[in-house]
Amino acid sequence: MLDIPIMFMKEDDFICEGVVHYLASIIILTCVAVFTLIVGVSVSYYRFEIKILLFEKLNFHPFDQNLGHGNDYDALLLYHPNDTQWVTDTLLTELENRGFRICVIERDFQLGGFRGEELHETLSKTHRVIVVISNDFIHSSNTITDFYHAYEYCKSMKRNRFLIFIELEENVDMMDHEVFRKYQTTNVFVKRRSSRFWARIAYWLPQPSNYNDVPVLADDTV
Repeated sequence: MLDIPIMFMKEDDFICEGVVHYLASIIILTCVAVFTLIVGVSVSYYRFEIKILLFEKLNFHPFDQNLGHGNDYDALLLYHPNDTQWVTDTLLTELENRGFRICVIERDFQLGGFRGEELHETLSKTHRVIVVISNDFIHSSNTITDFYHAYEYCKSMKRNRFLIFIELEENVDMMDHEVFRKYQTTNVFVKRRSSRFWARIAYWLPQPSNYNDVPVLADDTV
């Protein structure tokens, strides 16, 4: 620094160039760290939504798919008889049009057979169970019995992602069934009015070879 009387020195003369570079580096590194943290938190929070988007738009599915082989069905449907119209006209039609092999108890079980035994046998031959939850389903002893049969089978066989839930109605009363409340916070629990409803259901199913051949129904058709 030049030998200049302090009264004639400019403000910049008091700042060391090395200090300036150091402070600039600190600021840049802090900004990068904050940006990285924000991106990381966002990706973590929206991770499943990103998976669904990639699956829906690009049929890109390297994450959670568990194909399995040799089963007769891709999914077994459990639902209350009062919900038959929506299940058969909308859910079943869409899934079978997509190439999924769906088991419907009223259609595919043998007449006169013992329901419990046939249900257990079917559970061993299906990749997934889709449970359509409504207030009628929750308060029916028959449908609840079928569900808990499937749930106990899932636990005994230690099969992950075996159960898929569709909440057909708003505000279904699940207070008496802790199992449903446990699944409510997971990604396999899908509300009927969810965005990308069909992609969320198909995401958990084994993908048939012709999956992209049929246009997906819009969410407002659900």
